[in-house]
Amino acid sequence: MVNRSVSQPVPSIEALGSRLRLRGYQQVITIPKAFVPIVTFYDPSSGTHCDISINQPLGVHNSRLIKTYSDIDDRFKTLAVAVRQLAKNKGILDGKQGFLSSYALVLMVITFLQDVTEPPILPALQPKAVSDTGQTRKIVDGHDCTFDDNVANYLNFGKDNKKSTGELLVDFCRYFGHQFLYSEQEVNPRMGKIRARPAIDRHFTRAGLFRQPGEHFVCIMDPFIVSRNVARNCRGLKAGIVQATFKEAHTALQAGNILSVLGQ
Repeated sequence: MVNRSVSQPVPSIEALGSRLRLRGYQQVITIPKAFVPIVTFYDPSSGTHCDISINQPLGVHNSRLIKTYSDIDDRFKTLAVAVRQLAKNKGILDGKQGFLSSYALVLMVITFLQDVTEPPILPALQPKAVSDTGQTRKIVDGHDCTFDDNVANYLNFGKDNKKSTGELLVDFCRYFGHQFLYSEQEVNPRMGKIRARPAIDRHFTRAGLFRQPGEHFVCIMDPFIVSRNVARNCRGLKAGIVQATFKEAHTALQAGNILSVLGQ
């Protein structure tokens, strides 16, 4: 992170993209009209795909929250990487094209480990932050970003769940391929639950029109902006493809065909 004085102007997303290209980064794409404007690019020296946003303090808290979950149980990070690779290999890692972003997939993994795995592997850090730990609320741009970041409070939280990351990947694909109700449920990491969506989400489009019963509509809620569905563009046919992808991956993993799921 670069600290800037007040006198130093913050570059626009387009200007940042131009500078990255000049520095030799590849596949530089600027997305200035996204909910959070970003630049995506590929670093050939490390083989890493990256996203950068500018002047977005909420992004800092998102990163801190995800890191805290990573520090609580190593299986989370490994499972999140595997799920992202699966999505990339199968062509559903693309929020701009109506599929799922990396961020949406990470939130799915967090909530899966909070609410679907039995016993749970991750806690829900946000509801506990004020009531149980007495922390002072952190309000950023009007959003409550308070969470319990004291990893020591959760040492060995998931120790009673003995499943390996490979077994958890199979379970994740089974759940989101066969059990999750795409037209009725939401993934809510803030609450640490898979829960029924409000009725208006189940029955109305963004234009206010009544939707057909059973229409797929992926709903993955942001942990800080409580009204934001980070998968809001994934609906209809695209949502059906997402479900079918996890269903097919589950079948392949059960048969031991790991390469077809994760690629080379």
